[in-house]
Amino acid sequence: MRALVRQFFVTLLLIFLLVEAKIYIEERTAGGQWIKRATYDYLQWVIALGNREPPRVTIVDISSVAADQKVKLGDKEIEITPRKAIYDLLSKIIDQCLNNNTKPPKAIGVDIDFSPSEGKLIGGEADLVFFQECLDLSQRTKVPIFLGIKRTQEQPSANWLYQKEFQSLAATVEVPEAIGGNEENKDSNITLMTHWLKSQESPETCPSMSAALAGLHESGDGEKWWLSWACEGFFKYQFGRKLSEDQFLVDWSSINTLTEKKVPVVEIEGKYSIPTDPERLADHIVLLGDMDMMHGDVCIVNGTKRPGVIVHACAAETLASGRLFKLTPNGRKALDLLFSVSILGALSAIRLFYNRTEPSQEVNTEWLHHTLTRATIVFIFVAGAILAWWARLVWDDFILVMLALMIHSPVEQAVTACFEKLPAEFTKLRGWWNKHALEPKQPS
Repeated sequence: MRALVRQFFVTLLLIFLLVEAKIYIEERTAGGQWIKRATYDYLQWVIALGNREPPRVTIVDISSVAADQKVKLGDKEIEITPRKAIYDLLSKIIDQCLNNNTKPPKAIGVDIDFSPSEGKLIGGEADLVFFQECLDLSQRTKVPIFLGIKRTQEQPSANWLYQKEFQSLAATVEVPEAIGGNEENKDSNITLMTHWLKSQESPETCPSMSAALAGLHESGDGEKWWLSWACEGFFKYQFGRKLSEDQFLVDWSSINTLTEKKVPVVEIEGKYSIPTDPERLADHIVLLGDMDMMHGDVCIVNGTKRPGVIVHACAAETLASGRLFKLTPNGRKALDLLFSVSILGALSAIRLFYNRTEPSQEVNTEWLHHTLTRATIVFIFVAGAILAWWARLVWDDFILVMLALMIHSPVEQAVTACFEKLPAEFTKLRGWWNKHALEPKQPS
């Protein structure tokens, strides 16, 4: 019984030390960052295997919509997508659903930077007409419409889309610096996207395109779930809910599905249209963007070039589905403790049961110990992988529990040997101390 208790606590201490060491290595070393990235990629693979739900986001590819003018902004010359063509597509998307007696899209976003430059509209008066038409269309059909901004995202809301009455249409299409990049930045890895950006000139916050499309377009404390102390972002993503975190993990497991199921815009006799398929649009989040990486935005996702619009689509899909969560430090330690105590408790209970067999029956203690340990290691791996998939948790500490079980026997023997030697060593130390510290009392 005493040996079982000693093994239990030695293994538990090992797990604690391994977890603390892993956290330190992940945060402070380059090798730890690589391990963190590999773990994230593995969990994405696990989640992708278990994901059978159809995507909630539909990308409308506007790469066929040709620019009608060019504008010079600073040292760069940018192409202006015709505003009328974009508005016609927005109208057709909504009308297509309503005319077929299906639900309209939950929200529509346009992944183009419409923000003014140095206080001037880049598209001239056509921008004002377009903003007003989008606002009227949104109010008339009750479908939220969001237009991308970038240059004015940190300015007061009245500047986002030139005039204050259009601020409800604005959503930033800024991609975190760790995501975007060129050929030299090809190894960058995305984990976090932003819910909103806080203005440096005012207390206002500009929502990101993904948060706005998912209906999470207000910053604030919001209503937290009872497990929010343990898991970052662990609250139900629902339309109209406020956010309690400023960043969230992105689930990239749907990136290929979203790409394959994009809806292309076609040009017929000088007019742009989309194939009649209301099921791909009805009750979906719709995002218009350029999927052609030759002249559109390009981002690096897990070492692969992807069109920028797919980043916002995956982020919106993550928020809309509520599919990926990250443990807080407290949550990580609590889950590690619960998982470890459950596994070690069950293992100790089985061994204790066999230790109480009849005296006439001899127990092969060594075989039982090794067999149970190996079986438990396999069980931990399967259970940990299932938990990561089912709960959508970015958590791999169950691997440390496996490692602790593998090495606990030699560690326990070393600890036991040390404790057995301590009394003798302590006696030697006391003798040495007395020899040098005490002197014989001189006769008076």
